[in-house]
Amino acid sequence: MFTGTTAVKLKPFAPLDFNAARQSRTQSGSPFTTQTMATLTCITATLLALLTIPLVVILWATESPQQRARRWRRTGSSYRSIAERLGVSHTTARRWCAA
Repeated sequence: MFTGTTAVKLKPFAPLDFNAARQSRTQSGSPFTTQTMATLTCITATLLALLTIPLVVILWATESPQQRARRWRRTGSSYRSIAERLGVSHTTARRWCAA
């Protein structure tokens, strides 16, 4: 049976300290924060895109008509559609694809 009153002292609510969390994360051995890693990832992706796009354009521009015919044939194009795209007869397109 409850016979008395007991006062319970509550601690005041403490706001979250993000700086302390960041300091403990950097003191744990990793010099990179989440924001730094995101920035490095974006920079790396941008550099990779800037280096890859010109390479793809150069490879596409230097592709011969025979190579294009073979590539289009591998993707399922007919000899007649390949011939129309390249401006040659369908027998020439077939000969280029067979080579």
